[in-house]
Amino acid sequence: MDSGSTILLVDDSEDDVFLFEHCLTKNKYPFKIHLARNGLEAMNYLEGKEEFSDRVKFPIPQFIITDNKMPLVTGKEFLTWLKEHPRYSVVPTLFFSGFASPKEVDYAYATLGVHSYIFKPESPEQLERYIKLIFDYWSICAIPACK
Repeated sequence: MDSGSTILLVDDSEDDVFLFEHCLTKNKYPFKIHLARNGLEAMNYLEGKEEFSDRVKFPIPQFIITDNKMPLVTGKEFLTWLKEHPRYSVVPTLFFSGFASPKEVDYAYATLGVHSYIFKPESPEQLERYIKLIFDYWSICAIPACK
């Protein structure tokens, strides 16, 4: 993965955002996080609308990490929108959820098109460990370009 690769983090939790950014800095990963506080903001980011119109400042991400429970547009609603926009179909997407039944996990993979479904851990230490695993994994992956 190229130095300076972009992650779109879609999450309204200040604590989770802090841990993602902390882990990124602490481990000197070559990623830049762009934050969307809900699915609607993520859609605007990807479409280059409003404050996200500058593609140099807000490039198309190399991968997306989204929470589920957020105001305005949930993670599931955002993923449904994402699936309907084939331009972004090559962008690897990770879905973070606090809880899900096996049926919901199957739905996320089969219908929403997620590439990974991760249950949010209960402790900040465990979340930081998960984030490190995610960044370590994506640091060695070849990711297609979204045009």
